Amino acid sequence: MTTPAPDRAAAALDGLLKAEAEALMRSDFAALSALVDEKHRLMNGIAGCDGRTLERLRARLARNARLFEAAMQGLRGALDRIETLASGPAGLKTYDRAGRMVAAATPEPRLIRRA
Repeated sequence: MTTPAPDRAAAALDGLLKAEAEALMRSDFAALSALVDEKHRLMNGIAGCDGRTLERLRARLARNARLFEAAMQGLRGALDRIETLASGPAGLKTYDRAGRMVAAATPEPRLIRRA
């Protein structure tokens, strides 16, 4: 007995989604990029699978979506930190009477020469 095409596609997609999750956890964006075309091809091949198989695949896809979101949050945080560091010293921040954060005036650094 041969495995029907949708079942083969579902099994292959299941393995691909596991590999995708591992790549996400390693932040291996090159590997993720390499999986995209095959993932789309396999997604088109799972029509006709039973509900249990589709639910298992849906759960894997949902997990990977959460991993993608976590990776994006990490990248956004890293970008924010780089931008903060690139903008120079932060200076002194304080709060005004209304509770808003404001930058306190800091004197320009000057060179003091002693003889």
